[in-house]
Amino acid sequence: MNTNIEIDIYNASSLPRVPRAAISEAITRTCSLHRCRTARVSVVLVNDRRIRAMNVEFLNHDYATDVITFPLDDEAVDGEIYISVETAARQANEYNVSFKQELLRLVIHGVLHLLGFDDATPELREGMHQEENRVLEALEKVRAQTTAKKKR
Repeated sequence: MNTNIEIDIYNASSLPRVPRAAISEAITRTCSLHRCRTARVSVVLVNDRRIRAMNVEFLNHDYATDVITFPLDDEAVDGEIYISVETAARQANEYNVSFKQELLRLVIHGVLHLLGFDDATPELREGMHQEENRVLEALEKVRAQTTAKKKR
């Protein structure tokens, strides 16, 4: 499938090393699985203080969240995804997964919002979670195939 997926990744946090290739692959795979051929996605990694300020300013929530997504165009998949690396690290510990896996889940979550998914109700939240798992499994399958090819 011929795609035009533009991806920008910004580190406005204290994270010393950003898994840029993995983030890009998560965005691309999420779009591909939903037959989205054209998208522009910016991922901005921030701290809890910054995401809390964004929650206050834009959503009237006075607390930090893990991810906020801002669609920039109603007609196209175009938007910004802000992720708190501090919250992601806490959640990774809580869910007993790696930081990278939790970060990728949050990236995928943000892209799903840009694709029109919603999580406003428990049922919708469960559907999004299942879709996040489907994308993560697809990413793992590709990684395993790539590893197997390298061993040959």
